[in-house]
Parts: sequence; C-alpha cells; structure tokens
Amino acid sequence: MARLRTFKERNEPLLMILFFIGGFLFDAIMLSRIDEPPMLIQQGAYLLICGALLAATQHLELKKREPPAWLRKPWHYVEHLLHFMLGTLLNAYSIFYFQSASGFTAVGFILTICTLLALNELPRFQRMGPVVLYALYSICLTSYFAYLFPVLFGHIRPWMFYLAVATAMIPLVAHVLFLLRWSGSYGHVARHAAIPAFGVQVVFVLLYALRVAPPVPLAIKEIGIYHDVRHEEGGWRLFHQEKSWKFWQKGDQDFLERAGDRVFCFARIFAPRHFRDAIQMVWFRHDEDKGWVQIYRKPLSVSASSEVGFATDGFLSHPAPGKWRVEIQSADGRTMGLLHFRVTEDTSSEPRELEETLSPSARPEKRAR
Repeated sequence: MARLRTFKERNEPLLMILFFIGGFLFDAIMLSRIDEPPMLIQQGAYLLICGALLAATQHLELKKREPPAWLRKPWHYVEHLLHFMLGTLLNAYSIFYFQSASGFTAVGFILTICTLLALNELPRFQRMGPVVLYALYSICLTSYFAYLFPVLFGHIRPWMFYLAVATAMIPLVAHVLFLLRWSGSYGHVARHAAIPAFGVQVVFVLLYALRVAPPVPLAIKEIGIYHDVRHEEGGWRLFHQEKSWKFWQKGDQDFLERAGDRVFCFARIFAPRHFRDAIQMVWFRHDEDKGWVQIYRKPLSVSASSEVGFATDGFLSHPAPGKWRVEIQSADGRTMGLLHFRVTEDTSSEPRELEETLSPSARPEKRAR
C-alpha cells in the first residue's frame, strides 16, 4: 500500500489522464441509442454527481476544512471520479456530435477537450483552481439538454437549443452563488468558475447562431451517390457502377454521365423514437468564379427510425459536368452530412454493367441495364 501511495503521488497527472481516457473507453463500449431511457438517466445522474462533487470539493477548499473522518480515504479519489465521469459524458457527446455533423465539428470538439485536459495538468493552470473542470462541466450540461429536449418533444426547433442553454445555466449560477457565499471574493469566483462556465455557454450560442453546431439527435448513418434508386417492398435497390480501387467512395462519386442519366442521392438517417420533422437535400455545383453555388433544394421529411436508419432519396436531372456537393440539412439549415462527387461525361456507347445493392444485409448482384 505504501508503494501504491508513492506511485500515486508521483504520477498524479498521469492517473487523472488515464481515468479520463477510461471514461471514454467505458462509454464507447456501453453507448447505445441516443434516445435510450437508461442512458439518458445515467447521464443525468452523472451530471448531478459531478455538480455535487464540484460543489463539495470547492466548499472544503474555500472553508479550509477536511472531509469527515469516515470519508477521508475515499475522498482522495474524488478528483479521479470526476475525471472518469466527465470522460464518460464527453465521449458520448463526441460520438453524437460526430454522427450528426460532417466530421469537422466533432474533431474540433475532441481537440478542444484534449487541450483543456492538458492545460488542467499544467502547474500554472492547477494554481488557478478548477477552471477546466467548470468548463468541461458546462460543456456537458448544455450538450445533454441540447439533445434531451428534441428527443422528448419529437422534433428540432431553434428555441429548444436556447432552452438547453438556459437550463444548463441554472446549476452553473447556483454554483457561482454558493462559491461567492463561501469565499466572499468576486475575483476568485470569476476566475475559477464564472468565466470558464459562462464563457462556454457564450461559445455554444455563437456556434449555434453561425450554424456550426450539429443538429443532434439527427444523424447520418449512410449517404451515397447512385445511378438509380428504387424503393420497393422490403427495401431499397441501389444501382451503381462496379466498385473500383477507391474503396472509400460511396457509390458513384466519380459519376460517368450519359444522356438521360439522373444523379441519385440515397441517405439513411437516424431519428429517435416518436420523432417526425422536416429535412432538406441541397445540391451545390462548384463554379470557378463564384465558388459553390446552390442549384436545387428538395424538402424531405424524416421520422422515427430503426437501427438501420430512416431511408430517403432524391435526384438531380441532367447535371452539368464538374464538381458537385450534396448536403442533408435540418429544417433550419444546419448540415448533418455531406458528400462530394464529380460528374464526367461518358462518351462511350458500350452496354454498361451496374451493380445492384438490394439492402444493407443483402449480397450485391450484377445486372446489365
């Protein structure tokens, strides 16, 4: 036990990082649907516990008190527990953001979290107190309510996000008031809690106003470009050219166009249970002088989906050769998924062989068309 205590004292920053990563790995294994009641209850409980532990640690520190005798030994691991639960929560939110955005938002989110965690281990920032912990706690609160309300109401509206921010502010304001009562120093509370906690909320509002925040809980599960899409009883039939060595492409991202061809976009979208809302499929073409120019916008709808996702499609007739992009957007114009493709004129007249994918679980078969 003495050797373990010595190891813990010498490697305190490393242990905190390991507990944070442990929370990530734990939730990556246990995470299920975003609308599962047990998961929503678990995350809500984690937020309550984190808030209580943050308040308790600050109370003891500001009042210069020790925890009760029966709690002193386990109290040494409170900070590790905080890191574990925050890591678990942030892992879940990172996955949900990644699924609901084109990927760049999620990468930025994860990099921000890693940066905050690294700063929290630097002596200079440790002397500042729980600055990073309050920032992370603030992120978790708003992220939780931002998808909880759409799940409960069954659709997404802008006012729900602002309601999420207002709801997250309630425990944050309570923390600040308690800290002011315990310390009596406005400057101390502002530096250690108010600025990082409320600053995160300001950033969230700005990201949402700029339409950078993804439309959680909607998420793209699959998106691809095809020569033809047919909806029949029992599933969808997707027709595309034979797969090439570009295994990362989705369908016909190098679209060889003949006279009369239409470019189809097929997408599978996750939506929570009892969910029904409007979405949009927007087509852009790249112009050398004007950049990306919107060509067509098709209104669609999405409703509650199974594990494979709610399937929908749209097409564009007679697309001009060049660079194209198709986006799946929420009703308020936030992008949940996009795909770039290129249209090239096919001057050959030989019969072409298309590959048909019947469903996500069916085997592809070739048919001449």
